[in-house]
Amino acid sequence: MRATARLAWMVAALCLMMTSCRAETVAQAVKRIGRARHTALPAPEAKQASRTVTRGITVVNAGKHSISVHFHGPESRMVKVAAGKSAEVTLKQGSYEVAVEAKDPKGAAAPLYGVQRYQAKTHYWLKLYSGGPTAGKQGEKAPGTQSSSAGQSSERKQIEQAIDRIKRGPHSSMPPATSQYSDGPVGKGMTLENHTPFNLVFYFKGPVLDMAKVPAGKTADIALVVGRYELAVEAEPKPGVQVQPFYGKHGYEANAHYWLKLWMKEL
Repeated sequence: MRATARLAWMVAALCLMMTSCRAETVAQAVKRIGRARHTALPAPEAKQASRTVTRGITVVNAGKHSISVHFHGPESRMVKVAAGKSAEVTLKQGSYEVAVEAKDPKGAAAPLYGVQRYQAKTHYWLKLYSGGPTAGKQGEKAPGTQSSSAGQSSERKQIEQAIDRIKRGPHSSMPPATSQYSDGPVGKGMTLENHTPFNLVFYFKGPVLDMAKVPAGKTADIALVVGRYELAVEAEPKPGVQVQPFYGKHGYEANAHYWLKLWMKEL
């Protein structure tokens, strides 16, 4: 009897240790990814639901590699999702750090990191791509960018050099972005509006580096980690046409969506 009780106690203790280790591993993974170079986590789609206790989240892996998704907040969870598959996660209401790593046999793909808030009576769909969000969702990537590690390093250098070049040369001041309070995912939602006859390239340098190309007369959405950014915009070159670029600094706060509207004229 005593041996049975002791065995049960040991099993319970082992289960408790495993649970604690798993929670600690999730916290450590989120911390490591958040501090390293990463791509901003895309905002999830949300739909009102009748659930009141847990947040329903459908994680969709639209990439070519298996991913590990870590949620750390009021509780800690980790879920693995195979390429082309989806998984369901339930979480307590609250704000979470979310980090995503892809298992790429050809090399480490850029991880994703961001902070999101999951509300009551809401179901979320978080669509993820190995190595970062797709161009169609976040705006077209500028020509020459790649998803490989070498390509990401080249893109990082391209963004930093473009911002420095535009800042040091003749430029117009970046107009302020308009904003609206949002009770959805925390921070980083921005809509880029191109009201010009030129294709524009947007460069962001801050907590993360990112760039997006928006065709003439079009709009695109981009996801940014909350924080302070240097921002530069230039038109794609056209023979015989000069367009003055924009440069400025913007701060993006939590619980808000931003709209940046630009008009340009030939010099």
